[in-house]
Amino acid sequence: SYQCGEDKAVEFAGRIIQSTYAKAVKIEGAEEEIQCVISRLIRMGIPVMGHLGLTPQSYLNLGLKKQGLSLQSRDKLKKDAEALEKLGCFSVVLEHIPEDLAREIQTKLNKTMLLENSLKKFKETLVFHKTYSSKNHR
Repeated sequence: SYQCGEDKAVEFAGRIIQSTYAKAVKIEGAEEEIQCVISRLIRMGIPVMGHLGLTPQSYLNLGLKKQGLSLQSRDKLKKDAEALEKLGCFSVVLEHIPEDLAREIQTKLNKTMLLENSLKKFKETLVFHKTYSSKNHR
């Protein structure tokens, strides 16, 4: 978990990478504190995938519902996605947001993945990868 402070988050991420076959960590959200964690992880050489929209670890705050329906929420998602890419996330997951918003974000970012799923049917998941050149792969 990364919601335990920057030092612990980096420690736990390092442990995950060292003790498993994981090649990266996925972090939900883009609040200021989370951006600090992401920035530090990337500086420490730990690849980070950002995750916006429906964020299961934060469902108590946001609810298990489609995100990005209000103008304020849409603007926040766009700004957050740009911030995550600028920080150096190798990919940004956009989950359960309006398709037009996802497409708009994807046109501005180089590295996005869209996860659209129905809360009633978790097994039916459509994954869209925006292709990008091999120079962007590590």
